[in-house]
Amino acid sequence: MAAANTVVPSMLRTFRPNGTTGVYAYYDGRTCPWHESNWYEETLALGVATYSIISGNSAVLFDAGLTPAHAAHMLAHVRSLGATDISTVVLPMETYEKSLSLQFGNIKVELHNFQIHTADSTLLFLPESGLVLAGDMLEDTVTYISEPQSLRPHLAELERMGQWPIKRILPAHGSPDRIKAGGFDKSLIHATIWTNLLMSLPRGRRELDQVVKDDLVAGSLVYCEAYEGVHQENIESMKEIRAETAGV
Repeated sequence: MAAANTVVPSMLRTFRPNGTTGVYAYYDGRTCPWHESNWYEETLALGVATYSIISGNSAVLFDAGLTPAHAAHMLAHVRSLGATDISTVVLPMETYEKSLSLQFGNIKVELHNFQIHTADSTLLFLPESGLVLAGDMLEDTVTYISEPQSLRPHLAELERMGQWPIKRILPAHGSPDRIKAGGFDKSLIHATIWTNLLMSLPRGRRELDQVVKDDLVAGSLVYCEAYEGVHQENIESMKEIRAETAGV
């Protein structure tokens, strides 16, 4: 049996978030400065977490690994814990509308569609524990606005998520220490609503640490300097969409 906390090459850390049952995190990055050269280096600078949920001989992996080596480590880890019936991220063979309920061993897992980040985004919700695996919908320090033309629907969907009985949130990008400590509470949703709302307004350029100052003090967010790059990209993409709208 593998230990709950292991270290493998390439900065990949494996740990079990505090207070969770059958959930493991695989974390890579957030150890290097921001680069805009390519997707991989950007993601590594922000830090990326993928997760497994294990119950008996059943396991589900969420999401795909950052690299083939990352994915191989996830598979090897769940197998070392006795999982033989493993659900991985593959091209879809089944579709769903709004939600889909699945059973993995003794753990019920619900898939829910929210139009946040992208129109087809899916989160995993464990209703018995109130745990959400949020993927790219919620990020710490700030969520990347990939569809600026759909920011209003994204805000409405964040409000809908905020009404759920969520007890803890594990995002795909966030502080490894916070994830290891058990994740974020619902204040991460409210912090995301606030920063996205500011992005929807024609304001001057502000540094990210000033935009999220109150949420940093409250502990809803953990500042990561690499996200200044994401913040500036968000500002520019919102400027472009406002210019396009004004030109219509």
